[in-house]
Amino acid sequence: MTRDGLIPKKIWDKNPLKGETTADKISALAEKLRVHPAIIAGRIRDERNNYRLLSKMVGSGQVRNHFTDTSLCPTT
Repeated sequence: MTRDGLIPKKIWDKNPLKGETTADKISALAEKLRVHPAIIAGRIRDERNNYRLLSKMVGSGQVRNHFTDTSLCPTT
């Protein structure tokens, strides 16, 4: 599965973020896997189907800043 490309299934299935999911736990796992913490946070958000969760870690609202032509970026 594509989602296993950056976070190996073997590691994710061991549930390395048991209990309370904190920014520190996410950052530690991201460092171990050598990926950005937003990758881990995004996976958690997707699996829990809660896209409000961990929004500070995934740069919520930051994409628009990368476009000079705001007509290319949909409004929220």
